[in-house]
Amino acid sequence: MKRVLVERGASRLILWESFLERGLVSHLANAIDWKQHHIKLFGKEVSEPRLSAWYGPEYTYSGVTRNAAEIPLILLEIMDRLNAELQFSFNSVLCNYYRNGKDSMGWHSDNEREMDRSLIASISAEETRNFAVRGTAGFKCKTALNDGDLLLMEHFQEGFQHSIPKSKRPLEPRINLTFRRIEGVPE
Repeated sequence: MKRVLVERGASRLILWESFLERGLVSHLANAIDWKQHHIKLFGKEVSEPRLSAWYGPEYTYSGVTRNAAEIPLILLEIMDRLNAELQFSFNSVLCNYYRNGKDSMGWHSDNEREMDRSLIASISAEETRNFAVRGTAGFKCKTALNDGDLLLMEHFQEGFQHSIPKSKRPLEPRINLTFRRIEGVPE
């Protein structure tokens, strides 16, 4: 079932519940080359509070360049399904592994210059986590993302920020696959 969570002008946040069968991507925990990466925040290098992996063309964010990496078959299959279903042409995926409730993603917009910001697709797997949004004029909302849910951000990066907040309660691991289109790359 699809639900529009936020709609402001051209910006839309859409939740497509159970887009993938529950448990379908849970084996990815062992199939992805997870690493603890570092980013630059306010001129200082810090460890990201999660594990991650990048697959697709070269990509730079928070002052760090991720090298081009071939997309594994299991992720290509999911990307092909998204591209067909959404009539889009994603060419990369950022994978995040949240080991427990202490792992998180701070407030940010996916607004790097080389990225097509018209559509970003985010698939959740395993543990349910809250996804928080804030915008101009004090706008805030939060929704739970469950195993198999797809979150679509259409023209959303200009006026909104989002995060995966820390949790005080004990949580099992969560995987997030964020599909993007890097521009200027031959198809």
